Amino acid sequence: FLGIISNGFVSYLIISNRKLRTIVNLLILNLAISDIFACLSMFPFIYIDIAETRIRGTKANLLCGFTDGLFGFFAAAAVSFITLSLLSITRYLSINHPLKVSWRLKFHHMKWVFGLTWALSLGLVIPNVISFKYNENFKLCTRKWASGVSPLVYFTFTIILGVLFPLSSLLFTYFASLYTLCIKGRLSKTSVASNKSSKVKQKALIWLGVLVLVYLICWSPFVIYWFFSVVIRKYSVNNYEDVRKAIRLTRLTLFFAASNSALNPIIYAYKSRQLRSAFKLLIGLRVRAISNSTTRSTYPLLNKQQTFEISSECS
Repeated sequence: FLGIISNGFVSYLIISNRKLRTIVNLLILNLAISDIFACLSMFPFIYIDIAETRIRGTKANLLCGFTDGLFGFFAAAAVSFITLSLLSITRYLSINHPLKVSWRLKFHHMKWVFGLTWALSLGLVIPNVISFKYNENFKLCTRKWASGVSPLVYFTFTIILGVLFPLSSLLFTYFASLYTLCIKGRLSKTSVASNKSSKVKQKALIWLGVLVLVYLICWSPFVIYWFFSVVIRKYSVNNYEDVRKAIRLTRLTLFFAASNSALNPIIYAYKSRQLRSAFKLLIGLRVRAISNSTTRSTYPLLNKQQTFEISSECS
């Protein structure tokens, strides 16, 4: 609930305030939407128990993909990571190539950015969804790959396209920007204006580094568990105890992964003075509206009481 409320608040501020609709903030909006989607997709995983329903057969297998398969959660995670790499590339271009305006993202590009990141992420997780089947003996959802499908190939493809490629772009752009600001920046400081600009860029780079570091820390336990369960096949789907152990480990690692959605809005607020100001303004307007409505409701009572006192004095 905390992740839904906080990310919903960030999304509302960016959508409702035109001044906040910068390229970086629109990418943050995509991150916030993916975090909301991730939090919402956790509810079927937590609250739906197929064994207690009458759903069986193909429908049960399909539902397993959305509960234990966590279709929405992993799609949102892929969107977040790809968007983080785009944020890093945007910062890299503004720091290392400030005059290459044609290389930067424009506002009319953003709808394509949103669409492609979500389409690619949904495509990545579809094989994971259809690999889950409902086991009548265990009364649980277990992973059962179709014949001819190699989990090692799928894991490798997903890691390269969904993790390593965005991570490599993140690391390259981040350290290249860090080198430009910290090494080259010291040699080229010729004015107060350039010094101020360098400090602003350094703060933005620190914010991006914190955002990426928190993401990697939160998701590392699940990636390690997924490697052991899918590639090495540490936990057998034919053994009930292994299945129960795998479910417990999944829930534990997903707790850390889901905490990333609640931490992101705190990092956004640290980064953006505009978001902090808009947050305070919105809270102030809400409080003022409540106080005004309370005042209006009390005025008629005061007027009636004063009228009664005047009439009693005249009599």
